Amino acid sequence: MPLCSRCTGLYTGFIVSFAILVLVERKSRRGLPQKKITISLIVFTALMAGESTLSFLHFIPTLKIFRFLTGYLAGWLAAPMIAGLMNNVAVDIKQSVNGGYVSNNKIIIKWLSPAPFFAVLFYFTYKKALIFWSIFSLAGMAFFIASMIFILIFSTGGRLSNSVSRPGRYILFFFLSLIISVILIMASSWLKILIRQYLQF
Repeated sequence: MPLCSRCTGLYTGFIVSFAILVLVERKSRRGLPQKKITISLIVFTALMAGESTLSFLHFIPTLKIFRFLTGYLAGWLAAPMIAGLMNNVAVDIKQSVNGGYVSNNKIIIKWLSPAPFFAVLFYFTYKKALIFWSIFSLAGMAFFIASMIFILIFSTGGRLSNSVSRPGRYILFFFLSLIISVILIMASSWLKILIRQYLQF
């Protein structure tokens, strides 16, 4: 796979969670999700970082499934936070609902219930459908980077901040962010290949 198992989990979890979030919420919300979602994100991100550090230092064995799961859970929980931040910097205040995503228990159950299914599906199919999961995780990475670019564009552009009042404009700016994201990924891949030949001894 083009990405390590941890990054594959992170980006797969993020893109699937984001899609499910859009399906279950169907509203433009702004701000951070509930405290329990934010705390869970911090815990699983710390777990992912801890596992990465301990396996790098050879204190624990490197288990691909554990690496995937820590990344997957962190990516899944990051989606409502990033979606809320995107809306917070881009969408006109009158066009959005105050309060973050997954704001009640019913929505949380709808949003979380597909998570185990996709994790199990990956575990049993990634060797047989390697190309599919490789493309899917790269799409998740492009989507994640595009989200960060989108936030940067609207948070640093004075005239752009909170200027989106129509869905079409939102989609257009996100599509442009996605194009920039793909260009950055391709450029970094090219640079990696270029630099690698000079680092070989």
